[in-house]
Amino acid sequence: MLARAMAPYVDLFVCETMSCPEEAASALKGLKEGCPDGKAWVCFAVDSEGKCRDGTPFNLAVRQLSTSSHVSGVGVNCCIPEAVELAVATLDTDPQASAFASSVERVVYANAYPKEHNEGVEFNTENLDDEDVRKDLTAEHYAESAEKWANRSTLPFTFIGGCCGILPHHIKLVAASLKPKQRADTRCATQHPQASPSSGSIPKQPKHGGGGGGSGYHGGG
Repeated sequence: MLARAMAPYVDLFVCETMSCPEEAASALKGLKEGCPDGKAWVCFAVDSEGKCRDGTPFNLAVRQLSTSSHVSGVGVNCCIPEAVELAVATLDTDPQASAFASSVERVVYANAYPKEHNEGVEFNTENLDDEDVRKDLTAEHYAESAEKWANRSTLPFTFIGGCCGILPHHIKLVAASLKPKQRADTRCATQHPQASPSSGSIPKQPKHGGGGGGSGYHGGG
């Protein structure tokens, strides 16, 4: 019902913070029924070991998405930055998952919360506040991670943003650090219509599902 109601106004659906392949399959089923021609990015919230919250290895979750004609992007979100490489590295040894991931956008937007807040299928950020944000995850730290994600030798991420606790100053530095290095076939993009690419500023977002990820880097992988 939601997909059908939104279809006339939406170019792309995002099924984010998926905890397991079954949840992603359910979301895609709803999209198929409500918007048969709709496209979606599917992003899994992985734990500190890079696995889906139910313990499924990331590559197996991606492999299951390969059967859907609706998926135009895969990735991870709302996880600690350190878990991103652990997740995507599993694709490097799985030809089927790797082939599918190479054919779509590869998306990442991590969060700024500690490891203990990023475990288990019941993970949520509703009861967290600014005091729970990691003090060590500076804009410089996040930008360094983003550079590694964008410059992987295999399956580099093509869209980089931020989730809960990642704020405009993080994204501003990410954009600044990646832009000078981008190839001729890549570009920096701003997701939020009210964001300023030059300043990196965006309107204040709800804490969950958007924390500072209004601006991002888009690469033509």
